[in-house]
Amino acid sequence: MEKTALIFVGIVVCLASVASATSGIATFYTNYVPSACFGSTPQGNMIAAAGDSLWNNGAVCGKTFTVTCTGPRNAVPHPCTGKSVTVKIVDHCPGCPSTIDLSREAFAIIADPVAGIINIDYTQTLYVYTLSLLVASACFGSTPQGNMIAAAGDALWNNGAVCGKTFTVTCTGPRNPVPHPCTGKSVTVKIVDHCPGCPSTIDLSREAFANIADPIAGIINIDYMQYA
Repeated sequence: MEKTALIFVGIVVCLASVASATSGIATFYTNYVPSACFGSTPQGNMIAAAGDSLWNNGAVCGKTFTVTCTGPRNAVPHPCTGKSVTVKIVDHCPGCPSTIDLSREAFAIIADPVAGIINIDYTQTLYVYTLSLLVASACFGSTPQGNMIAAAGDALWNNGAVCGKTFTVTCTGPRNPVPHPCTGKSVTVKIVDHCPGCPSTIDLSREAFANIADPIAGIINIDYMQYA
C-alpha cells in the first residue's frame, strides 16, 4: 500500500540540539546572477551572499545556513515574522554591513522587507547522515550498511520491527519556500536506525535524499511504499 508522508533530512534535527546559533545581521539584495560562487548559473532564490566576516576566501560557497530574525536594527518596529529560512551561499558581499545578505525572497520569509536590515541568529545546516557520523545504528550496531539508508521516525519505527526493511521513496512536492525540489526520481533505502522525535516518517541519508530532491530544500512531501 502506498502512503503519503513527510520526509526530513534528520541529522539537522539531531544536530539542532547541540549546535548553538551565532548572532549576526541580515540585509537583502535583488540581483542574483552572476554570482561569485556559481558564475552565470542560477541557484534559485533561496540564496544569500556572505559578508566579509563569513566569506572566508570563498570557502563558504555552496554552504547552507538556517537564518532567524531576532529583532529590529532600525526604527521599523517588530519586523520579524517568527519564521526561519534556509539559504545557500552563492555570492560575496564585500563591504556589506551584514553577515548574510539574503535574497529578497528569503528575507521576506523571516522579516518585513521594509525594515531592510535586521538582527539574526544563524546556524550552518549540515545535510549529512552517514554511518561515519554514528557510534552505532539502532538496527545494525557498528556494521556499515552503505549509504542508501534511512532512519525511521516514531510513526514507522514500531519498536524496531522495521529494521532492515526497504522502502521506495518518491518526492511529491515542496514543504517549504524552496520551489520545485523534486528530481522526478525514486530511491530505495534500507531502514538502519531510529530517529526519535523527528518530525518525519523517514529520515534519509543525504545521498538518498539527493537522488529524489534538492538537499537545499531539507524537507519535502513524499509517497513511500515498502519494497517487497
